[in-house]
Amino acid sequence: MRKIKNYIIVLLIIVIGTIILNIELPFYIEAPGGLTKLDDRYKIINEYNSKGSINLTYVSEYKANIPMYIYSLINKDYDIVKKEDEIPVNSTYKEEKLRGRLMYEDSINNAIIASYREANKKINIIKRIPTVVYITEDSKSNLKVGDQIIKINNKIINSKNDINEYLDNNKDSNIEIEVLNNNKKYIRHCTLVENKIGVLIIEDKTIKEIPNIKITTKNDEYGPSGGLMISLEIYNKLTEYDLTKGLKISGTGTIDEYGNVGSIDGVKYKLKGAVKNKADIFIVPYENYKETIKLKNKYHYNIKILKVKSLSEAIKKIKEI
Repeated sequence: MRKIKNYIIVLLIIVIGTIILNIELPFYIEAPGGLTKLDDRYKIINEYNSKGSINLTYVSEYKANIPMYIYSLINKDYDIVKKEDEIPVNSTYKEEKLRGRLMYEDSINNAIIASYREANKKINIIKRIPTVVYITEDSKSNLKVGDQIIKINNKIINSKNDINEYLDNNKDSNIEIEVLNNNKKYIRHCTLVENKIGVLIIEDKTIKEIPNIKITTKNDEYGPSGGLMISLEIYNKLTEYDLTKGLKISGTGTIDEYGNVGSIDGVKYKLKGAVKNKADIFIVPYENYKETIKLKNKYHYNIKILKVKSLSEAIKKIKEI
């Protein structure tokens, strides 16, 4: 009888523990990430070898359960974020993930284009499809994240510039937009606000015969903040000079097809991850430099910080080390 009672108690503990672990709270936990070595992710035929490595940095994010929430309260490196602060009011979790994936794929294309141009290699963009990645709160349209804009009022659209030119010369406040989403055509409608559609658009670029590059990605990778480091990795494989010189180079920053570097979020988590994984260099956009230096000095991190505003500046500063 006593054994049965003990068995029931253990079973109850297991059941209660399982329930507690599976209760999701309306929070996310953000924490220091690590490094993603890019050497195996981007392979080029007849590439030049490196003695060191170029690495992405990232933020670790977890859905909060009760134990994780309690742990985050006592761990200074973990932050609790409300779900509504992570997901825009007029968006959903699914749309947020799709947006992140679209911007991630866009960053890879931009990195390829920028690095090939910087290395004076030929590259040919044969198609630019404007793609909706965000709808503003004041947008008066039924456009969806992932919509590829192919026509506005029956005018064929081939780029973001086509949209801007059309809207600049448009006199109608109501427009009809033909889009492609998941290989299906839809007709969307929009009432312009100050002659704007009220969406953020990127270009889904098709590069003719991407020269010799084999790309490996993972399904859980999102966002544009790895663009700079991807472009450095590709450039380094295309040119004889080894940028790494045996060093572990890390960093973060968006990039456009012209090699301009843009700001990012979560620099404190990325820097912490880089330090933890013993990176020698951490590269950041100009806009994130002050925060990065402040963190380095506060915690006495032993890592060299480089601020850059372009791919060419990043290459120049790395060579000077």
